Amino acid sequence: MPSGEYYRSRYPSLLQHVPCDHRGIYVEANTTQRTIASGKAMISGLAPDCRVDMRVRTNAPNPLFGPSSSSFVDHQKVGDATLGRMANQPTWFTNAFFRPLGKMHHVLADCSGVGCDPSKPDFRTVTVDHGLFSPRDARVDNPVALGADFAENFLLEYTEGLPMSQVGWGRVDREDLNDLMEMNTRYHDFMLRTPYGAQVAASDLAAHLRDTIVSIASGVAVAGRFGTPQDHFFLLDGHDSNLSWLGGLLHLD
Repeated sequence: MPSGEYYRSRYPSLLQHVPCDHRGIYVEANTTQRTIASGKAMISGLAPDCRVDMRVRTNAPNPLFGPSSSSFVDHQKVGDATLGRMANQPTWFTNAFFRPLGKMHHVLADCSGVGCDPSKPDFRTVTVDHGLFSPRDARVDNPVALGADFAENFLLEYTEGLPMSQVGWGRVDREDLNDLMEMNTRYHDFMLRTPYGAQVAASDLAAHLRDTIVSIASGVAVAGRFGTPQDHFFLLDGHDSNLSWLGGLLHLD
């Protein structure tokens, strides 16, 4: 069942058999194409017979989904806090993932096997620019970071329903996918859940969530709440990094 239809059936008193002007659905998406598309798809399932406007702040980066300005970020402190969790031994991070990195190297660079296509990407030639709130720090940016990116893309291929013969150009089986995704899990832990970085990236979103909950629970208008007092259902379309940042800020798994 598509997620919009799931929530519509999960909350029928809000989303079914209620006039459109009383449903009170607030939707906000980050500025990237995929989050906007996700928001529109969700709306079509939540309220297929109603017009629901989606808020998208297209004139600037949306501070809900990341730091509003790099000028507020102490880049040195971000790097130092992350390295502190690694006992200032960034090489440990790479060494700890020696085995999955070997598998990733085979997937991306090894062209010696039967059926190998030399035209497929060679990971040694790939550069990545995340464009988050700072360039990736060479002290903590290492093969595991790149491996985490590719592993997540292979997971998306798998969850989209591609046959295993197409996941990672047919070089990744289901067991390998679990191994490779461990790099992504640990990368998110160190790079996104470290307290200072999580505070910088998630505090604005957390404050709006708090204000919305307080306003609804108390019945008193709070300036930072989402939407209006008539809104009952709130949908924010962001990224997995937002979940990691919030988890790190609030010490939640």
